[in-house]
Amino acid sequence: MTPEQIKQLAQTSRLSLTDSECERFSRDIAALEALCESLLSVSETVSEKYRARGTDALREDRVGTCLPIEAVKAMSSAWEDGYIPVPRAVEGGDATS
Repeated sequence: MTPEQIKQLAQTSRLSLTDSECERFSRDIAALEALCESLLSVSETVSEKYRARGTDALREDRVGTCLPIEAVKAMSSAWEDGYIPVPRAVEGGDATS
């Protein structure tokens, strides 16, 4: 988006932006568009890879056989009360959910 388009959008949205803010937002949006384009090209590459192998990346989920608990225990470096302890991935929230 050009700075002029940003300014027009801001006016339509009843926002007051300076010329320098419009310039900065225009650059930011251009950077986001470039990032999205690169992500889309990666997505297309991955999709082509799966198609080339004759598999569908979005296959239907099906219930299958699970590994026996003893096999999982043998593969893990730690085991506590039926679980494999791992570091917290998300901060906050209830630790039990």
